[in-house]
Amino acid sequence: MTCTNCCTSSPVGDAGGDRGGLSVMEVTHTMIAGSQWHDTVLSGETWSLTPSFALARYLRDRGVADLVLVLHHTNASETLLIRGDGRIEKPNGQRVAKPKYTGLSALQEFLFTIGVALRARKRFTLYVGVDAFNALSGIVLRKLGLVQTVIFYCIDYADTRFRNPILNWIYHRVDLLSTRHSDYIWNLSDRVNMIRLDLGVPPERTRHVPVGLYMQEEAQPARYTRRLIYFGFLDAYKGVDLAIKTMKTILAQIPDAKLTIMGGGPHLSELTALVRRENLEDVISTLGYVSYEKAAEIFQEGGIGIAPFAPGFISTYSDPEKVKDYIRFGCPVVMTNVPEIHEEIERNGAGIVVRYDMKEFADAVIRLFSDTALYRSCSVNALKMASGYKWDNVYEKAFRDTGLPLLARDRTMS
Repeated sequence: MTCTNCCTSSPVGDAGGDRGGLSVMEVTHTMIAGSQWHDTVLSGETWSLTPSFALARYLRDRGVADLVLVLHHTNASETLLIRGDGRIEKPNGQRVAKPKYTGLSALQEFLFTIGVALRARKRFTLYVGVDAFNALSGIVLRKLGLVQTVIFYCIDYADTRFRNPILNWIYHRVDLLSTRHSDYIWNLSDRVNMIRLDLGVPPERTRHVPVGLYMQEEAQPARYTRRLIYFGFLDAYKGVDLAIKTMKTILAQIPDAKLTIMGGGPHLSELTALVRRENLEDVISTLGYVSYEKAAEIFQEGGIGIAPFAPGFISTYSDPEKVKDYIRFGCPVVMTNVPEIHEEIERNGAGIVVRYDMKEFADAVIRLFSDTALYRSCSVNALKMASGYKWDNVYEKAFRDTGLPLLARDRTMS
């Protein structure tokens, strides 16, 4: 199948004027309800951000004075206006509860997004739709003359996104429509980028834009500590149960080894019960959700970051943020060869990559704990690898590569 760009909009970089005159609309989904958290990550110094909020912060820091951020939560949709000076405004009446039924919820999100653009009474220079459904809203707005350029920012792709075959078919049809009709496509992994190219998307329209990170000013290699660290959402495909089940094998060789699990999600209660069944309560701590300050303290105490993803589902095409969090703190990484980032970990010598196998996972952990020179080498290499993923550099390159140089220039250059 050949995909051709039927768009006629001109690039943002040709819009003229400075970035203070640009108007940008970003539309995204988030599983974190409540606006206080968003205020913190956008105006504070939070060290770990999802791509959606990292992009919003980047645009704010580049002097975009008119940034509209539409957030579709699980239970509501809302709008934030982010000013160049860091102020965040919440327009009255621009928060709407969502129906529980998936189809009605998607329709509500679409209508909410269109309504926000109509009420703005302007033509947005740039629209960024984070996922295919939100990109489709931008394509419609461009057709209505309310948007100049549309970026489809794909951070969530899977062959089987929904178990319901009808919903999964709709998901892939919308993904195809957004691929065909967006001006540019940003893909979280090169594997997804290759899917776009195989559809016939011209290389200049589709780019690999990986997850970035915020580096510490004086980053140091991780302390040698015989502890495994998991940080992130807990679902079955994350594979944390593999780590729990291997702990007794690890303890036989490394008696003082520990495992700290930070994060919540649908799999938390099941993992907690597994820890009890294995009689490992003194060895494994399941902390649930923790603050970023607390997580930073734990990372700074040292340890090995683990990412034991199970094969299949969304992991194959993902670029997991947790791996970037680990290398940011100089933690050696032990991970499975499921997400694409495992190739970078292996190539940079930042850790050990294994198959989704209990013995291989245990052997890798024991090897790192038993060889302090290897541990420290992986830690140093992790920091070096992290320096290449600074969010500013990621978005500078993305905007330049997709013909949007005005948003790539530093403030001092405008």
